[in-house]
Amino acid sequence: MKPEFPAEFLAGFQADIQGGSLAGFQADIQGGSLAGFQADIQGGSLAGFQADIQGGSLAGFQADIQGGSLADTLAGVPAESLVRFRLDIEYAGEGFAGWQRQASGTTLQGVLEDALARLCGHPVTLMGAGRTDAGVHALGQVAHFDTCRLRSEKVLVRALNSTTPPAVTVLRAVQVPRAFHARYSARYREYFYRISDRETPPALERGRLWHVPFALAEDKMRRAAQVLLGTHDFSAFRAAKCQAKSPIRIVSRMEIQRLEKEIRIVMGANSFLHHMVRNIVGSLVLVGQGKESVAWFARIFANRDRTRAGATAPPQGLYLNRILY
Repeated sequence: MKPEFPAEFLAGFQADIQGGSLAGFQADIQGGSLAGFQADIQGGSLAGFQADIQGGSLAGFQADIQGGSLADTLAGVPAESLVRFRLDIEYAGEGFAGWQRQASGTTLQGVLEDALARLCGHPVTLMGAGRTDAGVHALGQVAHFDTCRLRSEKVLVRALNSTTPPAVTVLRAVQVPRAFHARYSARYREYFYRISDRETPPALERGRLWHVPFALAEDKMRRAAQVLLGTHDFSAFRAAKCQAKSPIRIVSRMEIQRLEKEIRIVMGANSFLHHMVRNIVGSLVLVGQGKESVAWFARIFANRDRTRAGATAPPQGLYLNRILY
């Protein structure tokens, strides 16, 4: 038996399938979603399915929409029919299990992909420039996705910001060439880490920085950090589970800034190892507290032994600031 579709579900639904491909496919579903859209278009009737099929055939229209699944909606779409969008994203990382989608837990990639799937009418894979950990924030995360459904950039921004959690904001959406890749096209990434070294904990910044209730000597931290500039092996500050093929990184910016009762550590490089910034911060704090010396920091860096360095700083002080292409 063919399913019956409510009139309001299909209202405004327009399709233009040219020559059996998805080229030019445009859809506008008002008052509903594609979730649960059940149809069988193999050798059957298109009753209620309002479409303008040019070329007189559905041959080549490769989709699996039986049982409400849209898993293969893009399978038959020629690459030249897909458009790529770049998203610039800001988020507060607390409450999320990091950027990357996981089997369990709410992730930033997950909530954005779910919102995009509802908006585009097909599953979406969102590729981020930086896979931030749980609790890490971003002012300038960049991601890209492909779709066969062209939307204006302003509509994308408004729609995503109205359907994602308040802790996530899409700052900008722009169509980019298909050669653009949020992760692999990036040539510079910049993070900063916030530390409050006042005696009392900052109530209004809770979850947004690391509170260290001891005055830190930022001049010593600054001297120690200068050894990191340039091309080096960063094995001393690499997480045990880091999957990078090489520990060599090029650090072009390393600053220690004092902002009243806050110290901000700014670091820019071509790319970063897993936990690299937080491990560096953990060791620099030991220098700032006077527990270790500037010479100690240089020595553990040169020895490339993670077990001799300081503990990993907590995630809430870390911010992905910007990415350059």
